[in-house]
Amino acid sequence: MARWKHNAFFENLKNALGDCDYQRCSVLSNELINHLQTSVDLYDVMNARDILSALRRKRYFDLMIQVSDAFLRTGITDSQLQRQYAQALLDQSKVYPALTILEKLIERKDIPSGEIAQAQGLIGRAYKQIYTDAKDVRPGHTKDALRKAINAYYQVYDTDENQYWHGVNTIALLARAHRDGVDIELDIDYKDIARKIVAQLSEDGARDARMWELGSLAEACVALHDWENAAKYLNLYLKQNSDAFEIASTLRQFEDVWQLDTDETAERAIVDLLRAALLKKSGGEIHATVDSIKRITTSSSKDQDNLEKILGDTGYQSYQWLLLAMEAARCVGRVWHGPKGVGTGFILPGRALSPIWDGQQVFVTNNHVISKPKGHNIALFPEQATITFDILNEGKTPKQYKVAELLWQSGVTEFDATVLRLDDQVEGTSDFTLTNSLPTQREKDRIYVIGHPKGGELSFSFQDNTLIDFDERLLHYRSPTDPGSSGSPIFNESWELIGLHHAGSNQLLTIDGTGYYAANEGISLPAIIECIENLAE
Repeated sequence: MARWKHNAFFENLKNALGDCDYQRCSVLSNELINHLQTSVDLYDVMNARDILSALRRKRYFDLMIQVSDAFLRTGITDSQLQRQYAQALLDQSKVYPALTILEKLIERKDIPSGEIAQAQGLIGRAYKQIYTDAKDVRPGHTKDALRKAINAYYQVYDTDENQYWHGVNTIALLARAHRDGVDIELDIDYKDIARKIVAQLSEDGARDARMWELGSLAEACVALHDWENAAKYLNLYLKQNSDAFEIASTLRQFEDVWQLDTDETAERAIVDLLRAALLKKSGGEIHATVDSIKRITTSSSKDQDNLEKILGDTGYQSYQWLLLAMEAARCVGRVWHGPKGVGTGFILPGRALSPIWDGQQVFVTNNHVISKPKGHNIALFPEQATITFDILNEGKTPKQYKVAELLWQSGVTEFDATVLRLDDQVEGTSDFTLTNSLPTQREKDRIYVIGHPKGGELSFSFQDNTLIDFDERLLHYRSPTDPGSSGSPIFNESWELIGLHHAGSNQLLTIDGTGYYAANEGISLPAIIECIENLAE
């Protein structure tokens, strides 16, 4: 058996993580687990910590759980490894297994007080998650979870007021208890704690503060409804090279606990700033509800002025970038077969594809979603399909469109595209900006897919994908999408339309034909347009 070399393994893992190559990371994780099962030596604890931290930064929590479990099975008793394991379990909503680990951890006498404080905070997070996940917060056991969460956080902060993370979580949960009418035994005013944290992290010190201290300072300002300073400190926080895991945690706090995703301009500014930042991070993903997309794309000029004032120049630029994404989503429709969502498509002005369709709207999707005769065994005939645009719906039931005419199609093995005319004009869409050229770089370009993963209702998933290769016809990118995304539009980082999502596979043939990898495949829009033009001549 070849000798295990950690440095070589870790370098391969970091490269795979950098490429968002989940499949490769999974293979490497299994190689590590196999090594741990056969080795008689304990793995170096610092190296083990580095592996778990790297997986966490990319939010590969399922792999983190598998690797953590394998490390602990070998007899490693490191408290940080156990805490990282519990943290991954929480991020996979496995709350009670995480609590079991954490409650045993804080009983140990051989670990530093700082590690106990971290574990105590995660216990608070576990009970917080039980409360915020509850559909109905009225039952007694749900209220008890909120009380336990507050006590877990406050116990640490009351002992050491420099534990700002525990302090702001105490603030957030006390404010939530007040809003929800839950009686709390602690006789403290959450705004007093907020003022104390703001005073401790002074204006001069904030510029040199660590990332989590800036996040805590921003949250304390939210508690005091000091929105401009909250946005200012969040901008500083985001400049600290925060990763997708850290930004997602902060966003979750503001959405789930503070419930800031409302119609109030100041509150939504904070949420949208974090959403934009998360979407720009490798491995970042956001789920935007139909209501939130409508809210952003229909905001008034007064709202825009207020947002610019609150967010500042840098934050407002990020917001404007997010606005482009949300505007693009207005054109995305869901393809139905009866009661089941089966695919995605999007509206374009016909002239964007060909002069012969000038003055018409066209709906573009995959040929394996809609075709005639059937180009694929799962495709619908045009007359079987119904299309809805959830964001454009003014009432409770989205307007349903039928296919009036199939204008053009190309088979699955060619361009896998179908162009349709619907039976009525779709009002309220925004024209995409189309690109006339292919990407200019082969590494680290980012592209975005907007669709209806798994045919889901009322939620659009915006997930970054790293472009890994392309030619005149095909685009290959990470990471694999869910079923139902077929027919989704593909955008570059400027939110210009560059392609049509086609398929994903764990064994996709590379563009040069020399091997296979896990990737998505899209069809280049310029290639589709060229094919249509050639047929029209």
